[in-house]
Amino acid sequence: MRSPVLRQGVRQAARLALGTASALGLARFAYGLLLPAMRDDLQWTLAEAGAMSTANGLGYLVGALATAPVVHRLGAAAAFRWGMALTAVALATTAAGEDYLALLTARAAAGAAGAVVFIAGGVIASRIAARVASGVPITVYFAGTGLGIVLSGATIPALGDQWRTSGQR
Repeated sequence: MRSPVLRQGVRQAARLALGTASALGLARFAYGLLLPAMRDDLQWTLAEAGAMSTANGLGYLVGALATAPVVHRLGAAAAFRWGMALTAVALATTAAGEDYLALLTARAAAGAAGAVVFIAGGVIASRIAARVASGVPITVYFAGTGLGIVLSGATIPALGDQWRTSGQR
């Protein structure tokens, strides 16, 4: 990577990769690691716990279908930022509540917002790749998901059953 333009593109893609790390690595994968503790703590049936994952998948489907019009209206960068903000709110809601319907809604919102982040970020990464005439920025961008999964796997199990914000149980 001798080109300063390519280095700049890779740095931009690395920052975007934090979005995929958060939206997919944390909001999707880490949830699976927390689910046994949530199920025990909230006394969910297997069907109720499964519905949470289904809500996330349904949210992702809706978010993926909505991303093109959202990007058209707001632009890819704004859609990416809004998706990140909504993902953070959905994750905070998951950690702060125990109402089943609220948690189901938060899981669906996390899926929808995660899809917007993933797709809008991919659009931005592809534009960067075209500008620097290299596929490296796209590779770096998509590697963010793996980073989020690795970080989740390395940190979430240490939480044990402490999935909620402090003061709850």
